[in-house]
Amino acid sequence: MNALSAKTPHWRRKFLLGALAAPLLMIGHAAHAQIDFGAMTLDAGVHEALVNPTRDPTTFVEKQKIFDDTRETPDAGPHELAEYLYIASKGENFSGRSKNITEAFSSSLAIGDHSGGVGVTSFIGANASDTDPNAAQQLEAFATWKQDFANNGSETVGTSWHLEIPALEVGLFNVVPEATTFRGITETAEAEANLAFVITHANGSTTKGSFEFGLRVFEQQVPSGAQIFNFVDHKFIGDNVATLPLFNKAFHENGDSSNPRLFLDALSTDVDTGDLAPGDTLDVVYQLSAKGTTAGGEQGFIAFLGDPFALDGSSGNFAFETIVPTSSVPEPSTWALIIVGFGFVAGIAVRRRSSAAPAISRAPWR
Repeated sequence: MNALSAKTPHWRRKFLLGALAAPLLMIGHAAHAQIDFGAMTLDAGVHEALVNPTRDPTTFVEKQKIFDDTRETPDAGPHELAEYLYIASKGENFSGRSKNITEAFSSSLAIGDHSGGVGVTSFIGANASDTDPNAAQQLEAFATWKQDFANNGSETVGTSWHLEIPALEVGLFNVVPEATTFRGITETAEAEANLAFVITHANGSTTKGSFEFGLRVFEQQVPSGAQIFNFVDHKFIGDNVATLPLFNKAFHENGDSSNPRLFLDALSTDVDTGDLAPGDTLDVVYQLSAKGTTAGGEQGFIAFLGDPFALDGSSGNFAFETIVPTSSVPEPSTWALIIVGFGFVAGIAVRRRSSAAPAISRAPWR
């Protein structure tokens, strides 16, 4: 019977068996953490509108919706997708992307393996509107993944998401350095990745959180006497103490004030989405978005995040990576029991080995 032989006293055998079983009981205890995955829904949406400016050069008020539609794929498997390519009502494609498309476009793609992307671009030689000289064209694209999770076990677990944020590019065409009249409308381009989540607790209360990472570029107009100076400005979307190192690592630009291109390189990061107690559910929405506006007059924009045409074979953009039982760490008393038990086992093994070992004579030179 090895270390637990019939010669071992009954009380000691029981103690040793209990000490050896403690780690197994602990593992079994942790195994009660059960996360059930709900079905994944994919959305690919596009939007075009005529908008009017506000005092903020990055915000606009919608005046006329030209087109708005979303294609949804529920219960999506890893090889299913939702995609939308929309050719805009006005404008040209000067982006250098998808050279077989000559018109301005809005495009989005969401694949069940968590890859995809969004892109918008437009260059308009005349006015964006044939009837309103103060209106600007706005194009948007959205790729969205939605999924829910439920803790149907008896353990509280921690959850987090690992994000592989694809490369981002935003830019403007033909920023005029000086003007004699204040246009009131400036060109803009922006793209961002956004993860939003809601935990619904068993008692009905909720906990919400979000993560943003993106970039916006826009014109600023500053009057100076009879002249109005235009210059390019930019803002990080989601810039805070936690994400600032990500921006510092990923950001670069081409340095061209007339045709600026600003970039965020692809990067990896993790987002904590909180603890799920037994009976809690977690709803997660991950979205890539791109948007741009132009009033025309030989001006335009470009905004891309990831690949909306599935040409680069990119891998998944995100993963539900961590399910950590938070109550499976043994109490100090449990650790003490395990250590003492292992000590008894080791002691018995040493004594049995010593009693069975033959006597060995030392060599003359030792």
